[in-house]
Amino acid sequence: MRCAWIKIDLDRLSLRLRATSGGSFNDWHLHRWLLDAGFHWVGGYWYTCRGDTSLLRPDEILEKQMRETIDGVTFIDRDVPPPPGPSAA
Repeated sequence: MRCAWIKIDLDRLSLRLRATSGGSFNDWHLHRWLLDAGFHWVGGYWYTCRGDTSLLRPDEILEKQMRETIDGVTFIDRDVPPPPGPSAA
């Protein structure tokens, strides 16, 4: 089974969802959106085995770990995007 543990920039995600919803969008709506998308809050990360991580934009992901267990061995692929910085001109 392949699962993901993701630290999400909730402020950035909330801004995008507010802009696309066209109405009020508060913290309750944000958590409801994540739960409906198949994510669950576990120990400081959002966790999903059935959710679609592509629903999040790359700039909304602070850290991501993909875990897959095959024949009793768990493989972890950790991805920490570089911090945003000034673009090179």
